[in-house]
Amino acid sequence: MVKKTTGVDGIPSRLLKDGADVLTYPLTVLFNLSVQQCKIPGEWKKAKVTPLYRNGAKSDPKNFRPISVLPVVSKVHERLIHNQLASYFDENNLLCRSQPGFRKKHSTEITVTHFADQILMGMDKGLVSGAVFIDLAKAIDHDVLIHKLKHYGVSDESLLWFKDNFCARKQFVTVDSHRSEELDIACGVPQGSILGPLLFIICINDLSSCMRSCSVSMYADDTAIYIAASTVDVVNDNINEDLNR
Repeated sequence: MVKKTTGVDGIPSRLLKDGADVLTYPLTVLFNLSVQQCKIPGEWKKAKVTPLYRNGAKSDPKNFRPISVLPVVSKVHERLIHNQLASYFDENNLLCRSQPGFRKKHSTEITVTHFADQILMGMDKGLVSGAVFIDLAKAIDHDVLIHKLKHYGVSDESLLWFKDNFCARKQFVTVDSHRSEELDIACGVPQGSILGPLLFIICINDLSSCMRSCSVSMYADDTAIYIAASTVDVVNDNINEDLNR
Protein backbone atom coordinates (compact mmCIF):
# COMPACT_ATOMS: atom_id res chain seq x y z
CA MET A 1 0.00 0.00 0.00
CA VAL A 2 1.38 3.42 -0.95
CA LYS A 3 1.13 5.94 1.89
CA LYS A 4 -0.70 9.21 1.22
CA THR A 5 1.24 11.35 3.72
CA THR A 6 3.35 13.96 1.97
CA GLY A 7 6.21 16.19 3.03
CA VAL A 8 6.52 19.95 2.70
CA ASP A 9 6.73 19.69 -1.10
CA GLY A 10 3.31 18.00 -1.32
CA ILE A 11 4.62 15.27 -3.67
CA PRO A 12 2.99 11.90 -2.88
CA SER A 13 4.85 8.60 -3.19
CA ARG A 14 2.12 7.44 -5.61
CA LEU A 15 3.32 10.03 -8.12
CA LEU A 16 6.86 8.65 -8.07
CA LYS A 17 5.62 5.08 -8.36
CA ASP A 18 3.20 5.69 -11.22
CA GLY A 19 5.57 8.04 -13.06
CA ALA A 20 8.74 5.99 -12.53
CA ASP A 21 9.36 5.52 -16.27
CA VAL A 22 9.37 9.27 -16.85
CA LEU A 23 10.92 10.44 -13.56
CA THR A 24 13.79 7.97 -13.23
CA TYR A 25 16.23 9.81 -15.49
CA PRO A 26 15.74 13.39 -14.18
CA LEU A 27 15.85 12.15 -10.59
CA THR A 28 19.05 10.22 -11.32
CA VAL A 29 20.65 13.40 -12.68
CA LEU A 30 19.48 15.34 -9.62
CA PHE A 31 20.77 12.72 -7.18
CA ASN A 32 24.15 12.50 -8.90
CA LEU A 33 24.52 16.30 -8.84
CA SER A 34 23.78 16.27 -5.12
CA VAL A 35 26.58 13.77 -4.51
CA GLN A 36 29.05 15.45 -6.87
CA GLN A 37 28.48 18.93 -5.46
CA CYS A 38 28.01 17.74 -1.86
CA LYS A 39 24.83 19.77 -1.62
CA ILE A 40 21.24 18.93 -0.74
CA PRO A 41 18.27 21.13 -1.74
CA GLY A 42 16.96 23.13 1.21
CA GLU A 43 13.39 21.89 0.75
CA TRP A 44 14.58 18.32 1.30
CA LYS A 45 15.79 19.30 4.77
CA LYS A 46 12.41 20.50 6.04
CA ALA A 47 10.44 18.08 8.22
CA LYS A 48 6.71 18.28 8.78
CA VAL A 49 5.94 17.10 12.31
CA THR A 50 2.50 15.86 13.30
CA PRO A 51 1.77 15.09 16.98
CA LEU A 52 0.06 11.69 17.29
CA TYR A 53 -2.04 11.25 20.44
CA ARG A 54 -1.23 8.12 22.47
CA ASN A 55 -3.08 8.20 25.81
CA GLY A 56 -3.59 10.26 28.94
CA ALA A 57 -4.43 13.93 29.20
CA LYS A 58 -4.34 15.72 25.86
CA SER A 59 -3.12 18.85 27.65
CA ASP A 60 0.20 17.11 28.36
CA PRO A 61 2.62 17.26 25.37
CA LYS A 62 4.34 14.09 26.65
CA ASN A 63 1.23 12.10 25.71
CA PHE A 64 1.78 12.84 22.02
CA ARG A 65 4.27 11.10 19.76
CA PRO A 66 5.86 13.37 17.12
CA ILE A 67 5.71 11.89 13.62
CA SER A 68 8.26 13.53 11.32
CA VAL A 69 7.67 13.40 7.56
CA LEU A 70 10.31 14.42 5.01
CA PRO A 71 9.80 14.98 1.26
CA VAL A 72 9.50 11.61 -0.46
CA VAL A 73 12.08 12.54 -3.13
CA SER A 74 14.68 13.13 -0.42
CA LYS A 75 13.91 9.72 1.06
CA VAL A 76 14.49 8.03 -2.31
CA HIS A 77 17.86 9.77 -2.48
CA GLU A 78 18.67 8.78 1.10
CA ARG A 79 17.82 5.15 0.33
CA LEU A 80 20.55 5.11 -2.31
CA ILE A 81 23.09 6.62 0.11
CA HIS A 82 21.92 4.29 2.87
CA ASN A 83 22.41 1.19 0.74
CA GLN A 84 25.98 2.17 -0.13
CA LEU A 85 26.89 3.15 3.44
CA ALA A 86 25.32 0.02 4.95
CA SER A 87 27.08 -2.20 2.40
CA TYR A 88 30.41 -0.54 3.22
CA PHE A 89 29.98 -1.17 6.96
CA ASP A 90 28.77 -4.75 6.43
CA GLU A 91 31.48 -5.73 3.95
CA ASN A 92 34.19 -4.43 6.27
CA ASN A 93 32.58 -5.82 9.46
CA LEU A 94 32.64 -2.39 11.09
CA LEU A 95 29.43 -2.67 13.10
CA CYS A 96 29.78 -4.40 16.47
CA ARG A 97 28.13 -7.81 16.86
CA SER A 98 26.16 -6.66 19.89
CA GLN A 99 24.12 -4.24 17.73
CA PRO A 100 21.52 -5.99 15.52
CA GLY A 101 19.21 -2.97 15.28
CA PHE A 102 18.35 -1.65 11.80
CA ARG A 103 20.42 -4.35 10.12
CA LYS A 104 19.49 -6.98 7.55
CA LYS A 105 19.02 -10.54 8.80
CA HIS A 106 18.97 -9.33 12.41
CA SER A 107 16.03 -8.99 14.78
CA THR A 108 15.00 -8.34 18.38
CA GLU A 109 14.76 -12.12 18.86
CA ILE A 110 18.51 -12.42 18.31
CA THR A 111 19.21 -9.79 20.96
CA VAL A 112 16.83 -11.24 23.54
CA THR A 113 18.03 -14.81 22.95
CA HIS A 114 21.70 -13.87 23.31
CA PHE A 115 21.06 -11.82 26.44
CA ALA A 116 19.00 -14.62 28.04
CA ASP A 117 21.69 -17.18 27.18
CA GLN A 118 24.36 -15.09 28.91
CA ILE A 119 22.25 -14.84 32.07
CA LEU A 120 21.52 -18.59 32.07
CA MET A 121 25.19 -19.45 31.55
CA GLY A 122 26.03 -17.36 34.59
CA MET A 123 23.37 -19.12 36.65
CA ASP A 124 24.74 -22.52 35.61
CA LYS A 125 28.12 -21.46 37.04
CA GLY A 126 26.54 -20.25 40.27
CA LEU A 127 27.17 -16.59 39.45
CA VAL A 128 25.02 -13.58 40.23
CA SER A 129 24.01 -11.49 37.21
CA GLY A 130 23.25 -7.80 37.25
CA ALA A 131 22.14 -5.47 34.48
CA VAL A 132 21.40 -1.82 33.83
CA PHE A 133 18.91 -1.02 31.06
CA ILE A 134 19.39 2.28 29.28
CA ASP A 135 17.28 4.10 26.71
CA LEU A 136 19.69 6.35 24.80
CA ALA A 137 17.50 9.33 23.98
CA LYS A 138 19.97 12.24 23.97
CA ALA A 139 20.38 13.95 20.61
CA ILE A 140 23.65 13.23 18.81
CA ASP A 141 26.14 16.03 18.16
CA HIS A 142 26.76 16.43 14.43
CA ASP A 143 30.49 17.03 14.83
CA VAL A 144 30.80 13.80 16.81
CA LEU A 145 28.94 11.87 14.13
CA ILE A 146 31.16 13.29 11.37
CA HIS A 147 34.20 12.31 13.43
CA LYS A 148 32.84 8.76 13.76
CA LEU A 149 32.22 8.47 10.02
CA LYS A 150 35.77 9.68 9.31
CA HIS A 151 37.13 7.19 11.85
CA TYR A 152 35.44 4.33 10.00
CA GLY A 153 36.99 5.34 6.69
CA VAL A 154 34.32 7.45 4.98
CA SER A 155 36.06 9.62 2.39
CA ASP A 156 36.54 13.37 2.87
CA GLU A 157 34.34 14.09 -0.16
CA SER A 158 31.54 11.98 1.24
CA LEU A 159 31.92 13.67 4.61
CA LEU A 160 31.18 17.01 2.92
CA TRP A 161 27.87 15.58 1.72
CA PHE A 162 27.00 14.39 5.22
CA LYS A 163 27.96 17.75 6.70
CA ASP A 164 25.58 19.49 4.31
CA ASN A 165 22.95 16.88 5.11
CA PHE A 166 23.01 17.99 8.76
CA CYS A 167 23.37 21.70 8.03
CA ALA A 168 20.39 24.10 8.01
CA ARG A 169 17.74 21.49 8.77
CA LYS A 170 14.38 22.80 9.86
CA GLN A 171 11.08 21.48 11.14
CA PHE A 172 7.58 22.76 11.78
CA VAL A 173 4.50 21.32 13.47
CA THR A 174 1.09 20.93 11.84
CA VAL A 175 -2.16 20.46 13.77
CA ASP A 176 -5.28 20.27 11.63
CA SER A 177 -4.95 23.27 9.30
CA HIS A 178 -2.54 25.15 11.56
CA ARG A 179 1.21 25.34 10.98
CA SER A 180 3.89 26.56 13.35
CA GLU A 181 6.95 28.61 12.49
CA GLU A 182 10.00 26.76 11.23
CA LEU A 183 12.66 26.01 13.83
CA ASP A 184 16.29 25.03 13.28
CA ILE A 185 17.47 21.50 14.13
CA ALA A 186 20.92 21.89 15.64
CA CYS A 187 21.63 18.28 16.66
CA GLY A 188 20.44 14.70 16.31
CA VAL A 189 19.89 12.48 13.29
CA PRO A 190 16.95 13.50 11.07
CA GLN A 191 13.76 11.85 12.33
CA GLY A 192 11.69 10.25 9.62
CA SER A 193 14.71 9.83 7.36
CA ILE A 194 16.05 6.64 5.84
CA LEU A 195 19.63 7.37 6.93
CA GLY A 196 18.79 8.40 10.49
CA PRO A 197 18.68 4.95 12.15
CA LEU A 198 21.90 3.79 10.47
CA LEU A 199 23.74 6.97 11.43
CA PHE A 200 22.55 6.56 15.02
CA ILE A 201 23.94 3.04 15.44
CA ILE A 202 27.19 4.14 13.79
CA CYS A 203 27.53 6.92 16.35
CA ILE A 204 27.11 4.55 19.33
CA ASN A 205 28.92 1.68 17.63
CA ASP A 206 31.97 1.86 19.92
CA LEU A 207 29.94 1.71 23.14
CA SER A 208 30.80 -1.94 23.78
CA SER A 209 34.54 -1.23 23.45
CA CYS A 210 34.26 1.34 26.25
CA MET A 211 33.24 -1.35 28.74
CA ARG A 212 36.13 -3.03 30.58
CA SER A 213 34.33 -5.35 32.97
CA CYS A 214 30.77 -5.46 31.63
CA SER A 215 29.19 -6.78 28.46
CA VAL A 216 26.81 -4.79 26.29
CA SER A 217 23.70 -5.86 24.40
CA MET A 218 22.03 -3.30 22.16
CA TYR A 219 19.05 -3.00 19.86
CA ALA A 220 18.92 0.47 18.31
CA ASP A 221 18.76 2.91 21.28
CA ASP A 222 17.81 0.26 23.87
CA THR A 223 20.95 -0.87 25.69
CA ALA A 224 21.66 -3.42 28.41
CA ILE A 225 24.95 -3.31 30.32
CA TYR A 226 25.39 -6.53 32.30
CA ILE A 227 27.88 -8.75 34.13
CA ALA A 228 27.94 -12.04 36.01
CA ALA A 229 30.12 -12.34 39.14
CA SER A 230 30.42 -14.30 42.36
CA THR A 231 28.69 -11.77 44.60
CA VAL A 232 26.25 -8.90 44.32
CA ASP A 233 28.89 -6.46 45.60
CA VAL A 234 31.28 -7.39 42.77
CA VAL A 235 28.48 -7.01 40.24
CA ASN A 236 27.56 -3.55 41.52
CA ASP A 237 31.19 -2.39 41.73
CA ASN A 238 31.96 -3.42 38.14
CA ILE A 239 28.79 -1.92 36.69
CA ASN A 240 29.31 1.37 38.58
CA GLU A 241 32.95 1.51 37.45
CA ASP A 242 32.03 1.13 33.78
CA LEU A 243 29.13 3.56 33.97
CA ASN A 244 31.22 6.23 35.72
CA ARG A 245 34.08 5.96 33.23
